[in-house]
Amino acid sequence: MSPMSRFFHAARSSDTPEATPPAHMGPPPAQARMVMLDIVRLMLQSYDCPARDGWMRGLALAEAAWGPARGARVFAELARCLDAMRRARRSPYLYANPDCAHCGRSPTPHEELLLQCLGHALHGREAEMAGAAMLLCEANPCAPLLVALQRVAAVATETAPEAETAAPQTFLFRS
Repeated sequence: MSPMSRFFHAARSSDTPEATPPAHMGPPPAQARMVMLDIVRLMLQSYDCPARDGWMRGLALAEAAWGPARGARVFAELARCLDAMRRARRSPYLYANPDCAHCGRSPTPHEELLLQCLGHALHGREAEMAGAAMLLCEANPCAPLLVALQRVAAVATETAPEAETAAPQTFLFRS
């Protein structure tokens, strides 16, 4: 069981109302980046071993952390981050097996760079995020990754679900 899976299991199994933050809040930034790493690991596993359904497991993890609607958006933005990173890198990205409790305890050097990018993005530190992204992308152009990181951070740190903040829509039908 990964560290974040243990976090969510413990939060769900507690009887105290304070143990589980409202779904619209999402995890705090330090924990959010670890959840995001677990999701990215599951996405990458889907390329290596499609039969394990890493995509669906990653989506379920995102929905558990951020709620169904926002979790799906966080998942989609992480997929964009992964795509941008994969296009920029020339060498393989080494990641820990998400199904191995021992492997997932320590991030790989590549995962550590991704964690730095996500942490800086979640805290709005653009210069630091750009530096870590440049290293992660092996000094290749990383502008698409920077945009994707900013988008995932924006969705992950929203204070209310989009449906709750949007103005009601009125549909007019003309015959």
